[in-house]
Amino acid sequence: MLLTGRVEAKKRLGPYHYLRVRLPQAIGPLEAGHFALLEAPAPEAILLRPFSLFDFEEDQSPWIAFLFQRAGKGTEALASVEVGRQLRVIVPLGTPFPLPHGGEEVLLLAGGVGIAPLFPLARRLSRGGLSVRLLWGAKSPDGLPYPLLRSLRRWGVEVAVATEDGGLGHRGLVTELLQDQLPSRGVLYLCGPEGMIREALSALPPKGVRSFVSLEERMACGVGACLGCVVKTRDGYRLLCSEGPVLPGEVLQWR
Repeated sequence: MLLTGRVEAKKRLGPYHYLRVRLPQAIGPLEAGHFALLEAPAPEAILLRPFSLFDFEEDQSPWIAFLFQRAGKGTEALASVEVGRQLRVIVPLGTPFPLPHGGEEVLLLAGGVGIAPLFPLARRLSRGGLSVRLLWGAKSPDGLPYPLLRSLRRWGVEVAVATEDGGLGHRGLVTELLQDQLPSRGVLYLCGPEGMIREALSALPPKGVRSFVSLEERMACGVGACLGCVVKTRDGYRLLCSEGPVLPGEVLQWR
């Protein structure tokens, strides 16, 4: 659905930018893993930019929020956008995270701003009475903003962190925490750099643990028409915007 929303809040969270957009009407239901195409107010940014939904009201939401880093002219423009600015947005898009089966242990793995789609997933699962563990890694403590850690722990999520500089939690890569955390039977949800995802999936046992990955790719149309976000999988090519961005880990085939 193409809507014109209004920026109603923005703030910095460490190296990340938080942006909340008020919609002209409530939409839903929304789920963790859905994404939106958001207008970037810059002359060079012709196409709308894809962002995971970071925060929202699940049933019918009159607003949506995003968490992102500066990575180019589009995100630079959004980081500097003024409150009150109207932006076009297409939402909801994509396929969300499947929910765990009964009796499965739940483990989430996030690298840096990869926390964005996993944040609402952790909230939903923990509020549903499940025991949720999250491993979150970043280069330094700045990449693990305390307000987000506080929210996660308030929901009852068990959080373990890793920083490459050793400033907080485990010194090293977040995948190094997997060895003692992987369930024998459960589901692993992931979002982050490709290297992190590849290493984590390679550590999974051959049976017993399902995995679902939220992937990033350049997207233009959001509905599978432009074929710009094709990813190669073990059972053929998939359009990430319409058949993803969440895909089962076992189907991924890296270049």
